[in-house]
Amino acid sequence: QKKTNEEVLNMTGLGREMMCTIRKRQLTFLGHIVREEGLEYDMLTGMVEGTRARGRQRERFMDGLKRLCRGNTICQIIHSARDRQRWRSMIADVLRDMALQ
Repeated sequence: QKKTNEEVLNMTGLGREMMCTIRKRQLTFLGHIVREEGLEYDMLTGMVEGTRARGRQRERFMDGLKRLCRGNTICQIIHSARDRQRWRSMIADVLRDMALQ
């Protein structure tokens, strides 16, 4: 039988819990990297020299998080990640919005 991913998730009863877990881990990782400000920070913010490949560009990690944190620019996300209290509340808001969908 061919079943869609949505059907399998509904059968298991997990729904979108796994996506919430993945997003939470991504956001906590981002907060860790932003506060560290090492090579990983430079990679995420695009401070690396060179050109990107021709054709349609792959989605960057920060672009996906920008879409997830609706209404916030990348600069606002990075600024929020430096303040732990604000970052934790932002993560909670994003996860709450995901659970409501």
